[in-house]
Amino acid sequence: MADFTALAAELRRNGLSLVVDFVFNHTSNEHAWAKGALARDPLYDDFYLIFDDRAMPDRYELTTREIFPDDHRARSCRSPTGGRCGRRSTRSRGT
Repeated sequence: MADFTALAAELRRNGLSLVVDFVFNHTSNEHAWAKGALARDPLYDDFYLIFDDRAMPDRYELTTREIFPDDHRARSCRSPTGGRCGRRSTRSRGT
């Protein structure tokens, strides 16, 4: 942490700002957690909300703004069985 603090201070002295972006609410559909959830592995099943179709995710997305409209059109992925998946919130399934 001391190195990081020193780097930030040195950048500031040179007129630059250090910006760190942590994206905690995204995982790749190739990540072990997503693969496990799509396979209904009990260890990972509660990590995500899995939908049979786009109805519920589409209703939710009507209430949110698009962060990268030209780059990332969807906030969910297609499962190998044709369903949809999205990163799980702290809610339990069915609520």
